Amino acid sequence: MGTVNDAIFANKLGHFYQNMADGLGEFLHTHIGTLPKNQVTSLADQQNQIINYANMFFALSDRIAFEESETYFKGVSDSIDSIDKAVKGINDINKAITIAAGLITLAAAIVTENGGGIVSSLQTIAGAVKG
Repeated sequence: MGTVNDAIFANKLGHFYQNMADGLGEFLHTHIGTLPKNQVTSLADQQNQIINYANMFFALSDRIAFEESETYFKGVSDSIDSIDKAVKGINDINKAITIAAGLITLAAAIVTENGGGIVSSLQTIAGAVKG
């Protein structure tokens, strides 16, 4: 990717992570009365981490790129719509926690330039989305 494309991708990720935090927050708001306190706390903590990563992606801009990142970022871009749809349709706390954990490890893999971690995180999220 070129510098402009990297900045566009980082911005897209920032917005995606904001949307994921919003979706998880909606789930919590809707179901808070029926969920065990420890699961509410866990998902709320994950939501905060996701918000922090959203802000980090906005700050990274064109510095998000690393060697062969274009290949890994394509996988992320190709997965965004299905993950977004899954989060909007979440009706199970365990699924929400698993997807949130996958989003956090995905963000960490991107920030640390870990291509294998990106692939692994996408597989974890895909499994949760299908499960």
